Amino acid sequence: MQTNSKQNRWLRWSLFMALLLAVVWLGRAGITTAAGTGSGPGGVDSTDGAGNLRLWLMANQGAISPISNWTDQSGAGNHATQATAGNQPTLAANILNGQPVVRFDGVASPNNDYLGLPTLFNPTNANGYTLIAVTTLNNTANAYAIFQQRDTPGTGRTLLGTNNTPRVYSFLGGANRLSTSAIAASTPSLLMATWTGTTNGTHTHYRNGAADGSEVVATAESADGTWLLGVGKNLTNNIFPGDMAEVIAFNRILNAAERALVFNYLSAKYNIALTADEFYAGDTGGNGDFDFNVAGIGRSAGANSTLGFAAGFQAQNNSFLTDNGDFLMFGHDGTNNGSTASDVPTTGAWAAAPNPFRWLRSWYVDVTDANSNGGTVDITFDFSDTGMVSTPAGPASNYRLLWRATNAGQFTDVATAASVVGDQVVFTGVSAALLDGYVTLGSLDAAVSPTAVTLQTSQTASANPLLLVALAAVLVLATAVLMVRRPPAA
Repeated sequence: MQTNSKQNRWLRWSLFMALLLAVVWLGRAGITTAAGTGSGPGGVDSTDGAGNLRLWLMANQGAISPISNWTDQSGAGNHATQATAGNQPTLAANILNGQPVVRFDGVASPNNDYLGLPTLFNPTNANGYTLIAVTTLNNTANAYAIFQQRDTPGTGRTLLGTNNTPRVYSFLGGANRLSTSAIAASTPSLLMATWTGTTNGTHTHYRNGAADGSEVVATAESADGTWLLGVGKNLTNNIFPGDMAEVIAFNRILNAAERALVFNYLSAKYNIALTADEFYAGDTGGNGDFDFNVAGIGRSAGANSTLGFAAGFQAQNNSFLTDNGDFLMFGHDGTNNGSTASDVPTTGAWAAAPNPFRWLRSWYVDVTDANSNGGTVDITFDFSDTGMVSTPAGPASNYRLLWRATNAGQFTDVATAASVVGDQVVFTGVSAALLDGYVTLGSLDAAVSPTAVTLQTSQTASANPLLLVALAAVLVLATAVLMVRRPPAA
């Protein structure tokens, strides 16, 4: 009886702990996470697999050489694969601004490198599409496919590629659709192609941020087919010779603001200069090379993108985006996301602060206010998306938004947090004018209201610590079940 009593007490305790852990887990429901709107490249679309972002391949994530599987980061599960060893491209390290690339050998014999994709979407859909690639050609002697849609062997079309002019091209409506300007071998480029997807729709090429040729496509295209990366419809033609650092596909046409955000994100990450719509200066050496996880919000040509976040930093528009050319962009320099007491403010509430700390990582925020109208935004720091196991606690007033004009020296307290929601610290109605510079999160009392516990060393957030909570709950329940099933001692 004594053993059974102990087992019952253990079972009650175990169930209580499991319930408590479940409450912690479920209490986060409804909080914006890294899979929500604004989590895609540059803060565009979402990585939950339910939006229009259908493919996001990055050489610095989900690629191991030789590449049999290149993991899709869009959330849609459209991984690029190649089962045949001789056709597998390889990963080359430290090629573009310290970033790796996926290298296609471009050799037809005995084997050529290419990757297969699931059918991403119907290219004739009414929303059109946007295809993006960060590429470098080793030579320009022939026509090469980046995105290929293949109906049957020998039948298909290149949705994005290059020809031997050499120009960017797409084979739509039975004819080549060429960019205006030529590209050079061994020159990294940010390429984009959009099409409305309908008969008599508009097809446009973009290169390094600027429109590079547009025309009407009078003939409708085939609805479905196999998708390929780096090879033509026969699997032996249009073999891509060079590097792909990042490949993105949206099942819609991005608006002007979204295009600018994506191009600025890619430009900063790979150190490829833009020729139009440059809204982020944090990627320069003089500003500290804040090249990583660049995202933001903006307005262009009457279209808005109002929510953007990456690696635990989020910006959402309130009243800032009023004029074309209004943009707020941000990025970090890869600094570990730990805590430090250095450079915190020493006046006001900080003079008597019992345990003042701040995040070691800061963010470069670039504000472009086209007509100097001002306006406000909401700024959120998300602990788990930054890769930390600590969570915000204590009164929201302990958390402060810190700013400084340069990448060194003491920070200034510019705003007090409005709320702590789950693992997020939220600042509402912050004047955009106060953010142009370097910002981070501070705490007046880190013993009560922690800033960072676990360091984040990669360029993107690591595994969500709430997963550990779920695993702990499973272990507790499993232990309880085993205790209950154990027969009493004789």
